[in-house]
Amino acid sequence: FPGAKGCKHEHLRLISSALRCSLRNMLFFDDLAKNVRDVQQLGCSAHQVRDGLSVADLRAGLRAARTAHKSAASLRQFLGKRSAGPSAIQAGISKRRIDGSSGTVDVPDRNETA
Repeated sequence: FPGAKGCKHEHLRLISSALRCSLRNMLFFDDLAKNVRDVQQLGCSAHQVRDGLSVADLRAGLRAARTAHKSAASLRQFLGKRSAGPSAIQAGISKRRIDGSSGTVDVPDRNETA
């Protein structure tokens, strides 16, 4: 849908809703830097590819998403320690792990709401 304003936003929101998965738990690949920047503004991890999706691109995207999740979790944990109420981290959000050759990635349980 070239030129359609907000097209990627709407598609990702529909996918997120259908999968019951938060946008911040999704990883998006595109060859256009503008599309990558646009979906990152939604809170979605994104990685720009050059000539289609390669194994190296997939690994780089997973590493970037993993780093972003760790940073966000650290911030939530830090803020949770400073607040009176329990944080999402302290409440124990259920996670499942995906083991791959380049490491392990935590993903939300499908029943988790973000």
